[in-house]
Amino acid sequence: SVSKITAALASATNEVTLAAANLNFDFSLVKLAAPKESSAIGLALSERRRDNAKNGPSHITARKLEALFEGLIPSIPHLIRKYGLRASEISASPIFN
Repeated sequence: SVSKITAALASATNEVTLAAANLNFDFSLVKLAAPKESSAIGLALSERRRDNAKNGPSHITARKLEALFEGLIPSIPHLIRKYGLRASEISASPIFN
């Protein structure tokens, strides 16, 4: 009957919800090395700022967003390389420090 089908669908929905809740993975635990082009930036930072850049809330959020959208965003190695080189150049400049 209709009531049995409705009850079965509600039960299945609850089971799927519980299964999804159990798959809660903390992506902030996954750490990747920074690109070599960006290595000079780390040298210019104080220890406190370097630790915050690696483990702070902004970086944790960035890791979670990366994991969430990784399959949707096209690969941009050339842009990442150029950005890292320019940011390293700026961080090494006495004008900006």
